[in-house]
Amino acid sequence: MNASQDNVVEVVQFFALVHGTLCRIANDVETLGRTPIAELREGEGGGGSSAMPHKTNPRSSNMIQTLARMGW
Repeated sequence: MNASQDNVVEVVQFFALVHGTLCRIANDVETLGRTPIAELREGEGGGGSSAMPHKTNPRSSNMIQTLARMGW
């Protein structure tokens, strides 16, 4: 490899690390926001059910994890 390819590889590795870190944080937020644990909660407007208005859905965490699994 030459020097120009090293720079490209370094940038790709950086973004891969950021991607993995954000996915891990989203997973932790979703896990800690579950009803039995209830240590974290996403912002208001999480979308409660009409039958169970006290229950919220972690939309942001689910969206981040879905995009991460798709390779974004």
